[in-house]
Amino acid sequence: MKELYKIYLKNNISTPNKTLHFCGNDILPKPYALSIIQYDNDEGFYLFYLDEIGNEQTDTYHETLDDVFVQAEFEFGIKREDWIKLE
Repeated sequence: MKELYKIYLKNNISTPNKTLHFCGNDILPKPYALSIIQYDNDEGFYLFYLDEIGNEQTDTYHETLDDVFVQAEFEFGIKREDWIKLE
């Protein structure tokens, strides 16, 4: 597993209102950070939603890296250039 990009959400980034993520019947709280992950031997990419101590709250799967960036911008208004590239 490789962590490719990360971003810490600032207080001025609103809670997603276009997409809700659930754990059972409960709506998950706003993530503290987002991380883009690619697993070995997997061509797709995962957008991890992380809590304050780095635990994964949930994730979404995307076929391309561009799709991940589009999802993050759709949910949080995050531009591609805002991400911290880790590799």
